[in-house]
Amino acid sequence: MAIQLNHWISYNWIRNHSPVSLIHPDDIDKINFGIGLAFCFDYNEGYFHIRLINTVIRVKDFTGSIIMPSPKFQFNQIVKELERPEVVGEVDRIGYHDKDGEYFYYIRINNKVKKRRYMESELSDINV
Repeated sequence: MAIQLNHWISYNWIRNHSPVSLIHPDDIDKINFGIGLAFCFDYNEGYFHIRLINTVIRVKDFTGSIIMPSPKFQFNQIVKELERPEVVGEVDRIGYHDKDGEYFYYIRINNKVKKRRYMESELSDINV
């Protein structure tokens, strides 16, 4: 499926196998090759602007992406553990578990990303 504005996409960029001609030349060194999630937020001068964590990449439309439902939490959103509400951090990375059909998150506390992977059911917005 093609990229769509204001949607989350799953992408699969494999180094030396994916068409890098679809990536803006100034952004090739920024992309994290592999499977990942990105949010498409703009279209300008023939390129979609997608956000990968805290990096913006410009890509041309390609059919290798899959439109995804929106995750419960967004990049840099402040969240807390439900089991231990004193554990508060920012969403640093977002992934998707294909088998379980659920998003997972890595959070950053005091500028350090925790090694633990959190499922949506294990986190809450800080304001809840």
